[in-house]
Amino acid sequence: MNSKKILYLGWIGYGNIGDDLLFDVFKKMISNISSDIVVNYYCPFSKKNINLKDYDLVVLGGGSLLGKHSESSISPFVLYSLKVVQEGIPLVIWGSGIDVRIREYADKFLNSYIDKNKNATLSSNPYYKTIINYSKAAGVRGNLTKYIINLDKVETIGDPGIIFDKVFPNIPDFKDFADIKASNKLVLINWGTSFNRILGQSEEAIKEELKKVINKLLNHGYEIVIYPVWEKDIEACKNLASDFVGKKVKCIDKLYNVYQIISLIKKCKFTINFKLHANILSMAYKKPFICLSYGLKGYDFCDSINSTKLCIFTDEVKAENILEKINYIRLNYRDLQNKFNKFINIYYKKHLDFIDNIVKITKVSGENETV
Repeated sequence: MNSKKILYLGWIGYGNIGDDLLFDVFKKMISNISSDIVVNYYCPFSKKNINLKDYDLVVLGGGSLLGKHSESSISPFVLYSLKVVQEGIPLVIWGSGIDVRIREYADKFLNSYIDKNKNATLSSNPYYKTIINYSKAAGVRGNLTKYIINLDKVETIGDPGIIFDKVFPNIPDFKDFADIKASNKLVLINWGTSFNRILGQSEEAIKEELKKVINKLLNHGYEIVIYPVWEKDIEACKNLASDFVGKKVKCIDKLYNVYQIISLIKKCKFTINFKLHANILSMAYKKPFICLSYGLKGYDFCDSINSTKLCIFTDEVKAENILEKINYIRLNYRDLQNKFNKFINIYYKKHLDFIDNIVKITKVSGENETV
């Protein structure tokens, strides 16, 4: 019997832990069900030549691949998905989301979503309608993404990173972090850059507020570890830490993989995070977090686990806001952990069912059968 082949579309191979961990989850869940399916990846920004006819299924994978929406933008991943449609290759959307980093559009979508108004803005978007109506299944990161797309076929299955601990339950401690001891006074801060392409357009302003928070935490006996999740985050992390030389602030000044970072997350009490999947990994290991959301994707995730109280948009970040969230975590620590555990189990079940369906679709691809 010939192996079936899946082409996974994602930001893979660019030194971003978040995108890479999503691909790891996908591959592992597929291999847990079927050993005769080959999974390859492709990013439309690469110069690799791909013959789509070689594949039985294309999966638009996790991340904000459906676009950083403005009135005129279209994601290259959506454009490539349109090519998949034209080639007649079966398509599935798995855990993807929409991000918005322009306040005008963010307010329009968020206010409409919160007020539960009927949103018709994107329902006539030919790109979304074409790929989703063509797709065999469409599962997205959160209810806000589902709302913006506004098509009945879309279901919320949660960001795949939420279930990382379920998919990879036996991750050993990492020896490079042996000097960092597990403690109720250890706080992880994920910092980095998106080159000011964020709500508020000022990473420097956020950094200044973070410095105030770090000083406050140090005064209360906490230890701080600052770490990156992308190669280009490293300089920003070093820059933030440079103001605290000689204090209980450690900077992780190189990029570790997701399995190594998890061994660090397990040691802390709570986290403060700039990048989306630093928040998601914190939640996956039941460590309360504060999400400094530089686009709607952070809110989309927090909303998907009923935890928007832990989210601050980057154009609204003040030290006082972060300190209020820290106090909220202190007062509701066990409740937050229980909530996280509940949603991990909910989304794990959704993903098990969704991946099982992907395997079935792949195996009948090209045959005169329907799933």
